[in-house]
Amino acid sequence: MKTAKKTIVEFLNKAFLPFRKNSINATNIYAAKLIGSSSHNFYVENISNKADRLHDRIKESYEECFSESYMCIIGNLRRSLRLGLCTTAIDITHENFFGAIRGFDIFPLEKDGKTGEFRFAVISLVNKAETEKFPVYAIPFRLGQNSARTVEQLLNIASRLLIRVKLVLLDRGFYSAEVIDVLNTRVKYLILVPQWDIYKSMLEQLKAEDKIIEYVEHELILSKDFSKFKVKTKIILINTNEEFDWVFATNLPNDKALYYIITYKQRWQIETNFRVQDEARIRSRSRFMQVRYFYFLVSLLLHAIWIVKIRQQGLSFSVFLHYLDRMLFCEELGIEYVYVGEG
Repeated sequence: MKTAKKTIVEFLNKAFLPFRKNSINATNIYAAKLIGSSSHNFYVENISNKADRLHDRIKESYEECFSESYMCIIGNLRRSLRLGLCTTAIDITHENFFGAIRGFDIFPLEKDGKTGEFRFAVISLVNKAETEKFPVYAIPFRLGQNSARTVEQLLNIASRLLIRVKLVLLDRGFYSAEVIDVLNTRVKYLILVPQWDIYKSMLEQLKAEDKIIEYVEHELILSKDFSKFKVKTKIILINTNEEFDWVFATNLPNDKALYYIITYKQRWQIETNFRVQDEARIRSRSRFMQVRYFYFLVSLLLHAIWIVKIRQQGLSFSVFLHYLDRMLFCEELGIEYVYVGEG
């Protein structure tokens, strides 16, 4: 637990601009408030009178400081994983927003009372032997942001962290000529393709002919710099004789096509990850991406710490958060906290 606390404080020290020597609110105080909000899934404003000063601290710093600090910590944690060639997944996750929308940080989306949502692009490690997927990095995803450049940026970060990516898994939202053009030059990929009418017709024909797999060489047109280019990919249609049939775009070889379904399903664990990570979500009413991004990175970091340092002790993520909260609360009161495990 002390290692977890030390890691969070280290993240805050690197993320924030330097504290003055006479500052009352040192990083360990902010760490306690953040963990308290995270473990109870509360707004910081609800559990601390230091929320305004914390938000000022966040706004005084920069998104680049947060991301560099996160990468530094993740780089240290990653070394404990002893990685070889890695399968990764890139996903877009969101946080709800309620209020008046301004600027390009919030996607308008009126549903269940919310007016919009903040979005973040996340790259994670996936492994069929693990049920939890390690969050490598995240960046804000804004209105009008280029998906191909986002994918390229996340892969570059993975490379900076010495993660050797052998395969990247993406959902339908990333199926485009520009994204595929980026991936073709650097990595193997498996993208779930939108089941447009043409592919539905091809799947129906596949079933009529009682065939399982069909391979189609496909070209997409990429408009770039006032010119048009052809981007090649391969479409694999798989008839599973179930309600859901599969259509992938890939540059993988044909001989293991049925295995691609098993491989792609590993990406679904990322959605489970986001639900688990929600247990550590620090709620906020802020309309500023900088504040939301900072809180999102804190929740990702807590999840990563739990995966690397705590999970093997048999503690669930929520129990880990509560123990960590108790320890920091006791420290704030000047009481020694001794962790003795469950029970």
